[in-house]
Amino acid sequence: MGMPEVIISFTEKASTAKARSARGVACIVLKDATVSGIYKYKRYKNVTQSYSDDNKAIIKDCFDLGVNTLVVCAIATAGTTSDALTSLAKVSINYLAFGYDVTADEEAIKTFIENRRENNMKLSVVTANFAADYEGVINFTAEEIKVNGIAMTTQRFTIRVAVILAGIPQTQSATYYVLSDVTGVKDKVDENTCVDNGELFITFDGEKYKLSRGVNSLKTITLGKKECMKKIKITEGMDLVSGDIYTTFRDNYTGKVINDYADKMLFVAEANEYLRNLGKEGVLNKDADNYVELDVEATRDYLESELKVDTTDMEDEEVLKQDTGAKLFLTGQITLQDTMEDLELSMFF
Repeated sequence: MGMPEVIISFTEKASTAKARSARGVACIVLKDATVSGIYKYKRYKNVTQSYSDDNKAIIKDCFDLGVNTLVVCAIATAGTTSDALTSLAKVSINYLAFGYDVTADEEAIKTFIENRRENNMKLSVVTANFAADYEGVINFTAEEIKVNGIAMTTQRFTIRVAVILAGIPQTQSATYYVLSDVTGVKDKVDENTCVDNGELFITFDGEKYKLSRGVNSLKTITLGKKECMKKIKITEGMDLVSGDIYTTFRDNYTGKVINDYADKMLFVAEANEYLRNLGKEGVLNKDADNYVELDVEATRDYLESELKVDTTDMEDEEVLKQDTGAKLFLTGQITLQDTMEDLELSMFF
């Protein structure tokens, strides 16, 4: 039978949600000679552990960039990325980055992110030069970066990217986010191709250094995915919505509410009210048809295959009123609101 389960999938359109889950949490994995464990900080002054000078500088840089909540996973200098991932299996975070080279561990990290996302524990990881072709992996590829005139490696800058992304509200995107203290970077030969290849990098507009178009590493559009999922903002919005419905169901409904037709409809009504509020806040397109409803086809399939109930002559409403045990089947659609990024202007004189 297993544990009570909520299955929320984004196929071509997304499922829905109610209460906002925690957002803006960046997590960094550091190797340290004296500190080990997982620590959560809201302010730099709360950092009392005896990290190495380099790690202290990394943590301070995160707060200088304005991180809201920082989770530090410190492992021994001889520790492994596997150790860190095991420790982080159930920690609530939004963006993950590593303070050391993880080239040999890239596939393991991708698998960790995939497993978390499939189990409704959404997060994304920022990696250096890892073309993962997956929406949960952000492939940062800028090279020869200088911050206030001092060289910074691509791997080290992934931490900054994770912190920046964790602090951007859903009404904005990472595209052309100004990096005010970046003073140099190696130019890309063809920026458009890099974007199409799922790379996030640093661009220079002649005046300011900025993040490029805010895309993740997804390139291949397979069944159940859409072109818009290549954008960090859209994927984060999906994570927000699915995370909210998962935590709401878990905290307020699982084991607490009887699973009859009336209470199913109550859950649907609350979810739809949540979606309307997201439209008002600019997270969803308020002019689109955002909704959730009881899934009559999934209910029919369950009644027929699991309970051996013949639904051939049943109307949809009768099907939905049938006893489905502990199962609640929903379907719906949402349209996430993108930001302005491309301008086409025709002027006539």
